[in-house]
Amino acid sequence: MSKETVFFYHTNDLHSQLSQWPKIVHYLETKKVLHEDRNEDVLFFDLGDHADRVHAITEATSGQGNIELLNASPVNYVTIGNNEGITFSKDSLDHLYDQAKFDVIVANLFNENHVRPSWCVPSRIHTLQSGTTIGMLGLTAAFYPFYTELGWVIEDPIVTLERELPVLKQQCDVVVLLSHLGYFMDERIAADYDIDVILGAHTHHRLDPAIEVEGTLIAQTGKLGTDLGKITLQIDQRQVTAKEGTLQSIDAVAESSLATEAVLERLQQSADASFREGVAVLNRPLDISWTEPSTFASFLVEYLRQWCNTEISMMHSGIILASLREGAVTKGDLHRICPIQSILVSLK
Repeated sequence: MSKETVFFYHTNDLHSQLSQWPKIVHYLETKKVLHEDRNEDVLFFDLGDHADRVHAITEATSGQGNIELLNASPVNYVTIGNNEGITFSKDSLDHLYDQAKFDVIVANLFNENHVRPSWCVPSRIHTLQSGTTIGMLGLTAAFYPFYTELGWVIEDPIVTLERELPVLKQQCDVVVLLSHLGYFMDERIAADYDIDVILGAHTHHRLDPAIEVEGTLIAQTGKLGTDLGKITLQIDQRQVTAKEGTLQSIDAVAESSLATEAVLERLQQSADASFREGVAVLNRPLDISWTEPSTFASFLVEYLRQWCNTEISMMHSGIILASLREGAVTKGDLHRICPIQSILVSLK
């Protein structure tokens, strides 16, 4: 068969807006059945920042709940975003994908000894029914100081791309970049490198339709699961002859995956139980002010100074949303007043 059509469906930057996930999964499952019934090739992707510790399930499970939800979907391939990469400890990230039923593709992350983590691969090749091969390379944003302090080595994505792309192109017919680099970096890569499709993320651009730059199709779905992306590739003699990308509004999806809703409910109940656990007892209130010096801010910056072994420490008081009363403090209290960053270490 010389002519064929392949379909990609992709999500990015869900940021643990997990209430959207049952509808997303229902839509993906419906499309999977549709294309398989038609004997068409279809692949499903997530481009990172699926996990965000702002959600109780993600915080309580160190992201494992997100992996369970991804496992319950048709997703085949993912790359990591900065939320997976630098908001979890090294040990947590090293075990985040232990139970994953999908492939994690990221080429520019290494252990301190420059050995690639066992839970990811730099690239993957998927063979369609016709024999046409789809080569996928994953790259994530290089937040150098954070990755270094966590015990990782993050490589310049362009350096990685120039090393890995020529090797991949020799092995496959169609090249897809799984990018958590942001739209502006995707534009640069599209202009300078021979890539068929860039499935993008990170900067929360909503591209409908997907944008073509120097022959490369760039797609991105925005953020928080409001939209889902669809790519259609026309292939003739193992060469891409036409490509387009559109978005599907999740608000317009009428049904949800009941199985996913059940998993979500179970994970929420477990998170609620975990958040009832006590972590400290305060003998005085810790008050926060966003405009004046306050006991809570002073308490945190002093512990931050000791923890980091510095002479001076600073924090933005706005990250603390409320004061803490005298008495028992639970994990849930800490997450409620500071959902974007755990302060458990300081209170201990």
